[in-house]
Amino acid sequence: MEEYVVAINIEIEVIDVNTIIATYDLINIYRASSYSGTYSLIGSTSLVYNKTLYVYTDLNGLETGFYKVSYYNSSTLVESTQSAAIQGFYVDYGYNPVTYPPELSLTHDELDIVNRVRDELGDTRMVKRDYYDGTSYNASLGTTLGDNDSWAKVSSDKKTYEMEDRGWPLSILVNGTTYSGSTQPRVQGYSYLMFDSPSAIFTVTGTFSIYYNTFRFSDKEILNAYDRIDYIPGTAGITTIPISWFYLFASIKLLEGEFQADANEAASIADGDTRYSNEAAIAARQKELADLRKRLLKEIEDYKFDLSYNIDGVRVD
Repeated sequence: MEEYVVAINIEIEVIDVNTIIATYDLINIYRASSYSGTYSLIGSTSLVYNKTLYVYTDLNGLETGFYKVSYYNSSTLVESTQSAAIQGFYVDYGYNPVTYPPELSLTHDELDIVNRVRDELGDTRMVKRDYYDGTSYNASLGTTLGDNDSWAKVSSDKKTYEMEDRGWPLSILVNGTTYSGSTQPRVQGYSYLMFDSPSAIFTVTGTFSIYYNTFRFSDKEILNAYDRIDYIPGTAGITTIPISWFYLFASIKLLEGEFQADANEAASIADGDTRYSNEAAIAARQKELADLRKRLLKEIEDYKFDLSYNIDGVRVD
């Protein structure tokens, strides 16, 4: 596995979208290897009323590549002139080639928010592979062979596979077929891959291979936590709130949700001399949450102290 990515996001701003959409319904995206090169159509995205910013993810892009866009009417086949050449920005998935669509196509600002919150949480995306040999499964009997339990992650409906860890697919290869559409298979709860037909999994005679990013929190969960912030406790009277507090508070809200889920699933199981308990994990989550709360509170108190004495400059602890 090569630990690098070839994926580029292209931001397209359509300021007068409600006027444009009266004539066109799509944005066509073209790519060339150089500024003055030959531009070839690589994809399109639908125009939406009142939506002015669009992001297209080129899974086969290069940082040195250039892009042009145009508006297109899929009914009349009328197309506008192409835009000036632009370059996209690099997105690090830690894997190449990415063939399964990302959950979100992030703008520069969104990517910065996600990365900064991940830094606060120590939630680094990693790459993992689930790989099973089809010969370990007897499709006609619906049983595994020998001591190989690699197919235990396939549910009884014969269509659902449970990934070893929470994450989002980068590539899915089954019996030599690459699945590159977000509806086949569908990702459910960042844990399950749901295929439309049992045959997709249960007629495997070759291999079943999935590369995926693992994480505690998905990009979408992080952005949702950030976007829901309308007030940070303790900041009344502060007219300009440092952006770093928003990253901290989003991290706190994510940990609160995770802690509550862990607490709801608290369990202690004894089997003879063996005992399983997630109490230690819950305690660790609780400490992590408390530490972030204390850190945010201290930063707010220090900021208010500096304001009260008109202290300028940077505090160094």
